[in-house]
Amino acid sequence: MKQLGIMGLILGFVLGFGVTTDAHTFYDNFNDGNANGWELLPGARGLPALWSVEDGMLVQAGTDDYITALVKNLALSDQSIEVQVSTYGYAGVVLWRQDSSNFVSVSINPVSTGLMIIEGFDGQLNELRYESRTNALQVYDLRVDADSATGQLAVYLDDAYIFTYNTSSPHRTGLSGVFAGNEVGYFDDFSLTSHHVSPVPEPSTLLLLGSGLGGLGGLAWRKHRRQ
Repeated sequence: MKQLGIMGLILGFVLGFGVTTDAHTFYDNFNDGNANGWELLPGARGLPALWSVEDGMLVQAGTDDYITALVKNLALSDQSIEVQVSTYGYAGVVLWRQDSSNFVSVSINPVSTGLMIIEGFDGQLNELRYESRTNALQVYDLRVDADSATGQLAVYLDDAYIFTYNTSSPHRTGLSGVFAGNEVGYFDDFSLTSHHVSPVPEPSTLLLLGSGLGGLGGLAWRKHRRQ
């Protein structure tokens, strides 16, 4: 979990460590028993998402795919997004989401290779599965550090660096939140930090067009070393 700074900690004590926001941070541990500050969306096929807050966790129990909950009114470019997550299916974080066709998600996927990235760009979906075994219903700390200038996403599990993913889409700003599918996903201690925070612009101004696209699903592999 990230340190929130003095102002964030003060707000946390005042609000009972529910939702806190400052110029650079959104944090929610759901101990207030609600999902205030979140937009809870259905999945890709429009089936019920079955969002709830139970025992101080945000829970998604729907059977659909690409079920998303977004922090409201906070469009980000560079960011560090982190959450405590466990699941039967797949669950993780989503960032740079402009709509259901333009987003990037990073999830644990215990029933497959362990980690999964889905990148949507103008209706085209690219899915990549990375071999790093995770277990069903085990709690993991998942963190993604996103660089909007390069499009690189550095992925960490339990503070251990795993790999860096090179996004193909030039759309590198948007809303952030959590992402799940195939039944139950549990989320806690969600943290979102950025040095470039702005209100959500009109849809026509969300696109950050680059000079060209790289190969789909590019990965910059780096040797994993434990400190």
